[in-house]
Amino acid sequence: MIVYLLVPYIAGFILLKIFPVSYFSLYPYTILLFMALGMLFYLFVRRSANMGRRQFVNGYLLVTFLKFILSAILIVLYAWIDKESAVSFAITYFVFYVVLSIYEMRAFRRMSVKQSDVK
Repeated sequence: MIVYLLVPYIAGFILLKIFPVSYFSLYPYTILLFMALGMLFYLFVRRSANMGRRQFVNGYLLVTFLKFILSAILIVLYAWIDKESAVSFAITYFVFYVVLSIYEMRAFRRMSVKQSDVK
């Protein structure tokens, strides 16, 4: 778990040193937001995994949809509030979103395989 926190912070430090114009003040909080979203995703999907395969798939799809809508709203709000660093925020947020989505799909596949082994 510590590695998942260190890698984005090290990437942020490198981003700050190499491309200081691209760095925005809320970068550290963006990482914490994604960690919180990831934990909520895991807890919700894990709970729905105990209710059967259909509930598991429905729970995964619901959480993925809600995460997408929440992310879109957050990007629009940030762009509306801070127009200067909106592009940097949107690019960074998109990269984090894609990486986290890939990780979640892999976790979903592992959970799905484990659940099919049980039944």
